[in-house]
Amino acid sequence: MMRPTSLTGAQARAYDRWCTDVARVPGIELMEHAAEAIAEAIEPWRPAPTAGDTAPTVDVACGSGTNGGDGYAVARLLHERGWIVSIIRLQPPRPGSDAAVNADRARAAGIPIVSPSTAAPVPRVIVDAILGTGFRSAQPLDDGPGKMIQHVRLAREGGALVVAVDIPSGLDADTGHAADARCCVVADMTVTMVLPKAGFGFADGPSSVGRVVVAAILPAGHAGPDACAWDRILRSHDA
Repeated sequence: MMRPTSLTGAQARAYDRWCTDVARVPGIELMEHAAEAIAEAIEPWRPAPTAGDTAPTVDVACGSGTNGGDGYAVARLLHERGWIVSIIRLQPPRPGSDAAVNADRARAAGIPIVSPSTAAPVPRVIVDAILGTGFRSAQPLDDGPGKMIQHVRLAREGGALVVAVDIPSGLDADTGHAADARCCVVADMTVTMVLPKAGFGFADGPSSVGRVVVAAILPAGHAGPDACAWDRILRSHDA
C-alpha cells in the first residue's frame, strides 16, 4: 500500500486514532506538534519593525472542538514568540477535552479571550480554527460557527491575512463544496495536517485554501503507519 496523496475527512480522523491508539502519542501532544507547525508557517508574516511600532497582532478564532484546540495552542505559541494575541470564541471547549486543556494553558499565559463583537480592530493575521474535517456541506451550519466564519471573512476584507488550521472552516473535506459560499473561510494559507484533504482540489476548494502547507503531527523520528495500517486508514468511512 503506497502512501496516499490526500485524505478524506474520515481517513484523517482514522489517522488521528492510529496515532493515539497504535503509536501511543497522546492527543494533546499531537495538538502541540500541529500548533508548532502552524506558528512556524505564520512567522514569516511578522512585519519588519519600525520606530514606534508595537509587536504584531494576531487573532485566533477558535471553535469548540479539536480544531479549536489546535487554535488555543497556536495562540499560546505565538504569544511566546512575542506576537500580541487574542482568542475569539463564542463557546468554550468541552470540559476535560484536550481542547479545554489548551484553552486553560492559553488563559494562564494571559491571552485575552473575547467574542467577535468585542474583538479589536483588524489584526495583521487571523487564524481560522473554527471547524475541521468533520464538517459536511449537506448539514446545516449552526449560527455560532457561522458568525465566527463571517468574522474571519470580514477581517480578510479589511486586510488581515488568513491562516486556516487543517481546512478552511465551512469547506467539506471530501467534496470541496461549501454549504454556503458566503459562509466559508477563504484562506491565504492553509496549514493542513499529514496530507492535503481530498476536497482541496474540487468545487470551492481551490478558491478557498490559498497556499497549502503540509504539517506532520507525529514527533520527529517517529515512524508513521505501515502498509497494513494505511490500508485500514484508507478503508475508513466513519461519519
